[in-house]
Amino acid sequence: MERRQSRFGSAEDQSRRINGVRILRRGKVYISMQAYFARVLLSAVVALGVVTAQAETVRVTADRVNLRAMPDLNSEVVAQVDSGDELTTHSRHDGWVEVSAPEHASVWVYGELISDGVVTVSRLNMRGGPGINYRPLGQIGRGTKVTVREKLGEWLQIAPPPEARLWISADYVEPVAVPEPEPEPKPEPEPDVPVTTTPDPPAPPVLIAPPPAPPEPSEPPVAQTPTEPPEPKTPPVPPEPRTTVAVPARPMLLSVEQGVAVEMRGYLLRVTPQWMVWAVPRYRLIGRDELNRSQTLCHLEGRQDRFEEYAGRNVIVSGRQFWFQGDRAPTVIVEQIVPSKR
Repeated sequence: MERRQSRFGSAEDQSRRINGVRILRRGKVYISMQAYFARVLLSAVVALGVVTAQAETVRVTADRVNLRAMPDLNSEVVAQVDSGDELTTHSRHDGWVEVSAPEHASVWVYGELISDGVVTVSRLNMRGGPGINYRPLGQIGRGTKVTVREKLGEWLQIAPPPEARLWISADYVEPVAVPEPEPEPKPEPEPDVPVTTTPDPPAPPVLIAPPPAPPEPSEPPVAQTPTEPPEPKTPPVPPEPRTTVAVPARPMLLSVEQGVAVEMRGYLLRVTPQWMVWAVPRYRLIGRDELNRSQTLCHLEGRQDRFEEYAGRNVIVSGRQFWFQGDRAPTVIVEQIVPSKR
């Protein structure tokens, strides 16, 4: 018996559905009416609750915090950020903050709509994975240039454009204080130039002989004041002795040299997980990259009392550097720590 054909293809073609999406043999994609109205309703609900705010910078307060495609715990995770990372915000919604996607986020687009690294359609959706079942992260327009990082089938992974947005829980970010601009110095008023006039010549003086001066009395001798003994010199303060700390028992990377002596300069940040206030605090050394963005230079291991003394200040640490598996920054076993002037 011959199969019944329709204008959309065979019955076998029409039965192929993935998450409410119908895919035909010729590569065209048709969304069922039920899935279409469900997505429109979800977008409308989110749009009604979104409060657009002026762009500001926030700092992440915990490690391995998820960045999601939507303000929902059931939405897919696109990337993760660590404590000390800084993000740019755009809006807020029901305990969530919309931020620009960081540089390491995975952003995917349909490859057939990209030609020589340029978008060829008026609106192209960016998604959190290589497929239409992933939620959109934003749109880019025709003529936008993109940087391709990876290809998977018909999908391309690109560097996140400025239009790519993700969501983070507001419980794990805090605003970054922006220093107030210094007032411009007021120009000093120019001093008044005095007007010089030529005085009349004085009359010739009348010479009068002065009376004889009386003899000056002799001054009594001044008693000598005893001098104070010189203050004893304070001996110079010896430098802080170097501290020996055991290396943590964790798997190390075999591809790099371990135990190299290093000296680093940065901001000493104290990190305590908000859900475990009783936990021992951890410490990081924070610096700035070429774009003046905050980044973790290294993790610190050593004496807790010395870290507490210099927490929140610029310091110079010296010690031995180790790379452990799973870390994006090295760990420095601190032997000496001193304050930095900048």
